[in-house]
Amino acid sequence: MSRCAATGQADPTIEVPLVALVETAVRLTAWTRTAMQNYINTLDPLGGTYHDIGMIWGTRMLSSGGIFADSPDTFGGMPVSRHIIFMTDGQLAPNCNTYTAYGVEQNDMRVTGAGTCPNQYDRHLQRFKMVCNAAKSMNISIWVIAFGTSLSTDLQQCASNTNQASTSADRAALIARFQQIGSQIGALRLTQ
Repeated sequence: MSRCAATGQADPTIEVPLVALVETAVRLTAWTRTAMQNYINTLDPLGGTYHDIGMIWGTRMLSSGGIFADSPDTFGGMPVSRHIIFMTDGQLAPNCNTYTAYGVEQNDMRVTGAGTCPNQYDRHLQRFKMVCNAAKSMNISIWVIAFGTSLSTDLQQCASNTNQASTSADRAALIARFQQIGSQIGALRLTQ
């Protein structure tokens, strides 16, 4: 069922195909290699990349305020440094007919507002830029990795500095990049 853009009323005569990509977010935790691989194996990439939603959730999970206010500012008497490693395998690609965190945009219009969806890309891009800036203002260091895709200007600008934005074309380059990031972040321990 769809909604008429003019009245907002349900219109049972219009059928909209729904594609749902609903994966469970997992709080920050220690993972064994097997547990992480099992979680990754449950993910089903279908396209429709939404950078803004990923950054919103990453920032929420690291924030010491808001819905996940239990993130500590100190641990073992030491200040906690916060880092987001934002890795994407695609460019921003919102779709008006895809079920997302905000419903089906064509029907619910939570991002684009009343009307049609021509401005959907611009609105999601603006939200992405805003949440990148908000995370940086919270002293969260942002690392960006474009895996198997190009590093757009917007992705570069999201990183905390130019050295924290990179591309990785394959598994070996990705592992090397994570090792490099790990060596630069004293409190982060990456194990293989």
